Amino acid sequence: MRRLLFIPIAVVVFVTIYMTWTSSPSVPLALTREQAIARAAPDATTNGRFAWSQIESKLVTYKDWQRSFGLTPGLGYVDTTDRDALIWVVAYIGPMVSVSPDYCEWVVRAFSADRRMPVEWSAAQCGEGHWPSGFDFLPDRSWFRLDTLRH
Repeated sequence: MRRLLFIPIAVVVFVTIYMTWTSSPSVPLALTREQAIARAAPDATTNGRFAWSQIESKLVTYKDWQRSFGLTPGLGYVDTTDRDALIWVVAYIGPMVSVSPDYCEWVVRAFSADRRMPVEWSAAQCGEGHWPSGFDFLPDRSWFRLDTLRH
């Protein structure tokens, strides 16, 4: 019986170590979760009020983002972005005013979170439906950050 208990414990330890290592806990963040949400807010503001009904955010690697939401510009394009760079992904139900208030039902915005990417880097995607399906599969690497211990 004790041998069977070893397997789930080993899996939990492995996943925890992997997520901590890939979350780059020693790399300081240039943008907080609150700042990323604030950067997404103007696009969801109509008539001076926030028009989003649900909002979530996650800290992910550029590699995670690209796998779920990234679009390749075309043949011959070489992406030189550091694939381990961290970005904040903010997803919400509501409009994307810069596109059209009526076109988007959900929006996903991404912003550079550390200095391995240009500070001004951002990306956006929107669509119809209830929620961006790829967002739920992104691992939130902010759980494994050591930022709260630095203060």
